[in-house]
Amino acid sequence: MVHGARRFRGTGMRLVLGLCGAFGLLGAEFREPSVGFAMPLEGGFQLAKREAEAVILTSTVTPGLILIKAGEKFTAVEIEATLAGGYRDEGVDLKAAGTAEMLGGKYRGAVVTGQLGGSAAKGLLAGLIGPTGECFIVLAATTPEQWPKLEAVARQMVAGIRLTAPEAAPTAAMDQQMMQYLGGARLRYREYIRSSGSTGRMDGSYSGSEDIYLCGDGTFWHSKRFSASVSGVGSTTVTGRSPEQSGRWKTWVTPEKTPWLALEFGNGRVERFQLKPDGQRVYLNGAKYERIQGQGCQTGK
Repeated sequence: MVHGARRFRGTGMRLVLGLCGAFGLLGAEFREPSVGFAMPLEGGFQLAKREAEAVILTSTVTPGLILIKAGEKFTAVEIEATLAGGYRDEGVDLKAAGTAEMLGGKYRGAVVTGQLGGSAAKGLLAGLIGPTGECFIVLAATTPEQWPKLEAVARQMVAGIRLTAPEAAPTAAMDQQMMQYLGGARLRYREYIRSSGSTGRMDGSYSGSEDIYLCGDGTFWHSKRFSASVSGVGSTTVTGRSPEQSGRWKTWVTPEKTPWLALEFGNGRVERFQLKPDGQRVYLNGAKYERIQGQGCQTGK
């Protein structure tokens, strides 16, 4: 990357890391909270490769690639010079094909043409400045023949970029807070289903419960019970319980500040749950559990 006579690479560069959301689904994003960058994923684009200085996104639906770089703190004047100078790096030589323009009324960008990997290429080069002055460069490129298929998607993705102040990484204190929130608690899930038939027909019900006892020493005990009944002709009731199991539990907070709980059973099986604390309730992968403090080390036997 050329900034005036200066290449946009070297010690000032750092890789944009992180991924959030399910690719190909509505609302999916590529984001890195630690540098304040988030971009919507359209046209089937998803992470393809992490390199020393960049991230590359590709798609099985839309032709081409999207390159993202983050690095030194540039001024608006320097961004204009970068856009006018085009993009040059190993195997890449793209020059501006026109003047820079506003993309989606938010960021500056320019159409570029030239060579990419020894083949003719055309693309969109955008320069963005975050709240702390850090520069982001986004390049979307493909062959000149395929460019019309990529252009609309690329413009939409760039226009949807959100730049915010970098978020602080989770601290050991945040992990400890989750340990204190769950340690010594009993998590109980209850389910009840009833179906009613018409006159003269059978109806029935099902109820089930799950208990996870979380000891303050990092051990846990787990139990499931159920009862199903059918009334009418041939009425019957069935009850049962899953084998009681134990093991060790742990919790942590991701760089996106999402808490997780892992249950490591004695037989080697591991279950992981995304947590959403809500006072006396807690959601595990979206299922609502009652949080009963002070019962986390009971065995239930």
